[in-house]
Amino acid sequence: MIILVAKACAVAACILTSLGCIGGTGRINLSDHQRRNLSSLPLIQAVHWQYGEGLIPIVQYSPWPPRTIYSVDPITMVKKQLLLNLVSQHGLMNIQAVEEPAFWRHEYSLISPCCMKRGMGELQDLFGNADILEFASENVFLSDKSPYPVDLGLSVDRLLRRKINLYFSARARLIHLQDRTVLWQGRCQVEVLDMPDEIHEQVEPGNNILEQQLSQAAQQCSTQLLEQFQDSGPIRSPSPRR
Repeated sequence: MIILVAKACAVAACILTSLGCIGGTGRINLSDHQRRNLSSLPLIQAVHWQYGEGLIPIVQYSPWPPRTIYSVDPITMVKKQLLLNLVSQHGLMNIQAVEEPAFWRHEYSLISPCCMKRGMGELQDLFGNADILEFASENVFLSDKSPYPVDLGLSVDRLLRRKINLYFSARARLIHLQDRTVLWQGRCQVEVLDMPDEIHEQVEPGNNILEQQLSQAAQQCSTQLLEQFQDSGPIRSPSPRR
């Protein structure tokens, strides 16, 4: 019995991996046919999640010890830019931006590798059985150490310089709420390198330089998500963009 269960789990893991669907943090690509048919849907409502008061926690790991500051969540900028691109490049005139956010009020994380369906109950309470394009920030922090794969194309000098960089990740999903099917899931991982010298010390909330870097991160994130939306090929491991 144990062997059978282990085999079943291995098969399930293989299927999930082939779909690029590692719970709520992987990727799922649309087929060309699915993408063409999106314009025939009556309405796609685009909504973003808001945590707490709408401010996102940013952990600053450098200088040590770490501390947390709060800033406006850049996910609204990601949503706005991606919607503009979907309309202009794919003719999706049936997308409607929902200005009011969906509120995540739980202590546990909205985005988790184990839980693809997390948050769908709340979305159904708000939108019934609609088709939803959902956006959520996952993580944002400041550090002089990159959590992402090192780009070997960078010069040795740049790799050795210990500058504080901004790291931001987010997720977008196209969900058919009637049966809670995730039709598409994209995930961005962005690093804004070489923050100006003024930000080498501890960053204060509302810092103009930080807000500029968050805006740049949102732009890069929306570009990554658009490329993933247009991708019909096999899932590839994401690499950070600069």
